[in-house]
Amino acid sequence: MNSRNKTDLKLLISSSAALTLGSSIIWTGLPVYVSKITDNYTHTGMLFIAQTIGSLLLTLIGGYFADRFSKKYISISCFAMNAILLFYLWYIISPGNIELIYTIAIFESCINALGLISLGTWFNGIADKLNDLESNIGKKGFISSGAKLIGMSLGPTLFLIFEEKAIIYNAIAYLLAVVILIFVRNPSILFSKNNKNLIKEVGEGFVQIITQKKFHNLLVISIITGIFTFPLINISLYTLKTEFSSSDYLISVFWFVGSTGSLIGNLMLAKRIFIYISKRTLFILSNLIMAVGLFSMSVSSTPLSFIAFFALYTVTNPIINNLVISELYRRMDKAYQGRITAAEFTITDLVTISVLFLFNFYADILPMPLIILVGLPLVFIRTLIGIKTFTQQKDKKLDVTF
Repeated sequence: MNSRNKTDLKLLISSSAALTLGSSIIWTGLPVYVSKITDNYTHTGMLFIAQTIGSLLLTLIGGYFADRFSKKYISISCFAMNAILLFYLWYIISPGNIELIYTIAIFESCINALGLISLGTWFNGIADKLNDLESNIGKKGFISSGAKLIGMSLGPTLFLIFEEKAIIYNAIAYLLAVVILIFVRNPSILFSKNNKNLIKEVGEGFVQIITQKKFHNLLVISIITGIFTFPLINISLYTLKTEFSSSDYLISVFWFVGSTGSLIGNLMLAKRIFIYISKRTLFILSNLIMAVGLFSMSVSSTPLSFIAFFALYTVTNPIINNLVISELYRRMDKAYQGRITAAEFTITDLVTISVLFLFNFYADILPMPLIILVGLPLVFIRTLIGIKTFTQQKDKKLDVTF
């Protein structure tokens, strides 16, 4: 049984890598291409926003479908539909069909979000059976981060070289993921069989994660992480451009360092580097290193040192996230795992979007070093909450789960 589960995990990781590679290509390349053919560069930002909103909307109800129906059939259906959508997009894309392009982009991101929620909870369920959740999340994160790095780097270039034909690569990636998922034997047992309506079902995920005490600390940690994860990237880019007048080359270095740091963090978890360290100790060390990185960024006098200290943040962030995700999953009632996961994602994303909005409002008013330093008390609060959270669990050593 364990051998079968291990094989299924490898197949799920492979399908996730294919999906990430394809979606990263179109995520970065399509807005650039549409802006080029329409000669209107506002489409770059607008398409990013459209794709993000679509993803957020379907995440809300994606957990309901993941709990109520077979995760395997949902994942395969969603990714197959997206492949068809992208082939259609390739066929009709032109400056005269800009509204239709936006519509397809929103639908693609919606369907993708629904499939990814099912795929993620499916993966966690199998990994938890092997008593190896953190390590397997690290493996998946490492491979997906590598695929994202390649896809986001190649996306604009592929669209500039192959133009609309580059869309086909993403469609093929979806089809490849579908083929891989067909061979996964684990049926992903259906837990929820009640007949409540959609609104009540979706609401139960929010009710549980907000009202049940066992989730409170983990939710607060996730919210704090959401406050400065993507906003910090935005702030860093703004700082490099305005404070250091960095060239496009240095911006590329920034993205490369950030992606590489994430790869390293996930790799350390996957390779069980921390096998003899308790989860509480690892959580404290990761936050301490992140705090050093944030402080050093705020006092950096050169763009290269700023980027180098940003790497400390990107290495530790996936470690913290994976510890929280695995602990959250263990505390869930498995009948609600999809809805609770979707609720946590949605709350965190809404916080992130709100902070990004505030940053855009205050960016020209407050100095960048001061904004970065705001992260230090948040890291301190998160550390205190993490100490309490990971002290409460029975399995205190990572060699129990890694």
